[in-house]
Amino acid sequence: MVRIRAQLAKGSEARFISHLDLVRALERALRRTGLPVAYSEGFNPHPKIAFASALPLGATSEAEYFDVIFSEPVLPRQFELALNEQLPLGLRVIEAREVSLRGPALMAAIDVSFWEVAFPAPPGGRATVAAAIERLLGQGACVRVHQAKHGDREIDIRPLIDQIDLVPEGNSPEPAAAERGDGQVRIVMGLAAGARGSVRPEEVVAALADLGGFSVERGDIELKRLAMAAGRGTISPWDV
Repeated sequence: MVRIRAQLAKGSEARFISHLDLVRALERALRRTGLPVAYSEGFNPHPKIAFASALPLGATSEAEYFDVIFSEPVLPRQFELALNEQLPLGLRVIEAREVSLRGPALMAAIDVSFWEVAFPAPPGGRATVAAAIERLLGQGACVRVHQAKHGDREIDIRPLIDQIDLVPEGNSPEPAAAERGDGQVRIVMGLAAGARGSVRPEEVVAALADLGGFSVERGDIELKRLAMAAGRGTISPWDV
């Protein structure tokens, strides 16, 4: 058996595909490739595919990682080309590599996600957002109320925030400027994931809005996952 790890991009055309539907689309595409994917045992066998983390509905990504186990040797480049021919619009494998079968599961290893977040500039523009970021990072705690099926609960999200940076104008990770002509501001966040706990980027934006005295509607927030890592950002997903 071999284990191949892939980095998948999810573009705007596919951003409203749920994680479950994404997994199903990937399974169908893999079947069409004819590659020797390994299957689980039991009454209802499933292809051995494992994602590092689910992407929120409506978000795009440059860095969705998943592992596939094959029952026979497969070259990473062969896998990449064959799968890209079968994937629907908006999904594309950027890179694939063979990794050790003895390594930990991606979901257990990944502990930080990096996000680019865009939202409408508030009154005062970038200066208001910069002040809110400084205030949030300077706090020892930031308690938020989580709404759950079994009732609301309070959680301190501050330990789950590794970094927040206001993207300099003209230096966005995308070709667009940090504060575009449509009045958006862009920030980059490093947030805990996996066993460390997790916090949604939208929740961090809500905390910034509260601290900065402005409001942001959830539907106005654009999310893009830029990267994932282990070891609190020191280990690439290829190396875990």
